[in-house]
Amino acid sequence: MDLGKLLTLKQEEQLVLWSLYQKLIRRTRIMELDNYIQHGTTSTLKHTIAVTYYSLLFIKRFHIRCNEESLIIGALFHDYFLYDWHVKDRTHRWHGFFHPKTAYENAVRDFEINEIETDIIRKHMFPLTVMLPRYKETVVVSLVDKICSTYEIFSKQSYEKLMDELAENIYQSYFKDQDIE
Repeated sequence: MDLGKLLTLKQEEQLVLWSLYQKLIRRTRIMELDNYIQHGTTSTLKHTIAVTYYSLLFIKRFHIRCNEESLIIGALFHDYFLYDWHVKDRTHRWHGFFHPKTAYENAVRDFEINEIETDIIRKHMFPLTVMLPRYKETVVVSLVDKICSTYEIFSKQSYEKLMDELAENIYQSYFKDQDIE
């Protein structure tokens, strides 16, 4: 068994993620997440992309039927709080408990969010947020978020290979679809 293939989305699966991400870039402030550190040296933007990628990979590898578009959108918005939680500020106290509400408020302000996406954003910090996840998409994102966060704390260059792979596949797909000689 090739572990690399097992831990990699197929190009067409990556393109589904990328097309929704592009939609959010055009309509929201999601790129601002690159200005904030999430864990270790990982930006909040890279963190949300990684959580989204690995959540999608998880449902694909374990053949979990769910609303993939909602999983992707909810995962991309799960930490859409748009501030540096490391800055000492009384509004950032208890960040782990309260940022899902802020992320949700920002998401509904900037985009149309459905019930599954709301559940993902609001409950991804379970059990810190004592509300139980209602959908399997929420359980997956919550689990993957914890795994990614742990990885980011201990890794110095988290997700460099993942970001390079995504960029290369998007680039190849773009030029494959063009009639360039």
